[in-house]
Amino acid sequence: MAAASLSSFSANLQEYYLSGVNKQLNEEVYLLSVFDKPKVKWDGNEVKIHAWTGRNDGVGFTGGALPTAGSQKSVVLSVPHRNYYGVFQLDGEVIASAPKGGGHAFINWADFEMKGLVADIKNDLNRLTLFGGEIKGYFNEQKVGLTTVANAVAGGLLADSGGAQTWQYTGDHTPFASCAVGTESTWIRIQLIDCDTFEPFENWTNTTGTDPHLMVVGSDPVAQTLDVVYLTDNGAAGHEFDTRDIQDGYAAAVRIHPVRATDSAATAYGVDPTSGTSASNPANTSQEINGVFTNLSAQSLYGVARDDTSTTAAANGTEHLKCRVRTQATSGNHARTVPTTGRLQRMIDIIEVESGKSASVLLINPYLRATYSALSILTHNVNADSAGNLDMGFRKSGYSFAGISMRTSRHVPNGMVIFLNESSWKTLVKSEGKFADMDGSVFDRVSGSDAWQGYWRKYFNLVCIQPNSNMILTGLSLV
Repeated sequence: MAAASLSSFSANLQEYYLSGVNKQLNEEVYLLSVFDKPKVKWDGNEVKIHAWTGRNDGVGFTGGALPTAGSQKSVVLSVPHRNYYGVFQLDGEVIASAPKGGGHAFINWADFEMKGLVADIKNDLNRLTLFGGEIKGYFNEQKVGLTTVANAVAGGLLADSGGAQTWQYTGDHTPFASCAVGTESTWIRIQLIDCDTFEPFENWTNTTGTDPHLMVVGSDPVAQTLDVVYLTDNGAAGHEFDTRDIQDGYAAAVRIHPVRATDSAATAYGVDPTSGTSASNPANTSQEINGVFTNLSAQSLYGVARDDTSTTAAANGTEHLKCRVRTQATSGNHARTVPTTGRLQRMIDIIEVESGKSASVLLINPYLRATYSALSILTHNVNADSAGNLDMGFRKSGYSFAGISMRTSRHVPNGMVIFLNESSWKTLVKSEGKFADMDGSVFDRVSGSDAWQGYWRKYFNLVCIQPNSNMILTGLSLV
């Protein structure tokens, strides 16, 4: 290849490569591709969008005067955009080879890095479309016995994490991957949200101290569990944490607590959720989009309260903003159990009764297909004399329930079914995803380093304007 300048390669990449890559990314992140993208007006960093909360009551039979005029009920959600980036880098050796006849090497490395980045962005956006924001997953178990053993003192008795208890958890394990027993700097403080009342669930028994904390000290993504310790500034005997008062058949949403834990001496411990970006600090959710879990289960929806005791929630009629996440088990300790057609049908019926809408797709983990197939008896009669090939498996399609198609995604946690009404979701895009080339070049020199880098960016957020037309069923047996 003849000698060429870096700018000429950059121009070629823009013309022949970037547009195709951008289109691929914007179309292949499944949920973002099927959710509606309305044309909206951004007021600075926010969009104001209406969420329906009630019908027009100006209807009815009359023999005289017309019914009193009414109107559709709604609340206004203020949705901020979030900035998503993917960055790649080429070192100086590769860059130097381009103008000296090493163009093939340069193009090969650029292609390798950028295609790899495309795959990584797609993977991460698929994950964050479900898990982005403060709600990371759900506890299906209801139990008691999480007890304190001593005063919470950082660097001392705190570090042994005595009294830790393992909870069945269905959700994103990424934020908790570094949590380790005995290393308190890795612990992440959580709060549980009752999926029936949408209130924080803080049932502390015999707590004479102040500011009790639930801290995740370990994670097992295979067994789908979290190890949790309960700590207060007074560890006298008899202190317990009890979730058995949550309504039967309902889950508890696991929220990354926005306030860092403090010990008996007012010393902060555990991961600081306010430091760094979400990429460098998994406990920092403030920079992420609000994914499916946060839209459906956070105590408030973009500033609109929806818990049972909030006067604002009652005044706004925000029952329509609630998706009450259910568990497969409806009694006892609510431990994981096999799904049943009756419980699956019940979820569909709840959506139709409470919202007047229907689920349009069911999202499941690929492992759940085997369990689902076992719910049906399928008999094939094959004539051995004339039979050809027989393909008994399913990979991408072929499953449905009650006429609603099932779609598999490896990012959907094992042990869960997500019932989505796709029309209730809006992807609010301020700037569509693309590689940044505002100055005419894809590559910029890295300050103080023998390297060049480029980045892909997208400014957007996700909002559900009728959460009760969706449902999550969790606490299913793992496969």
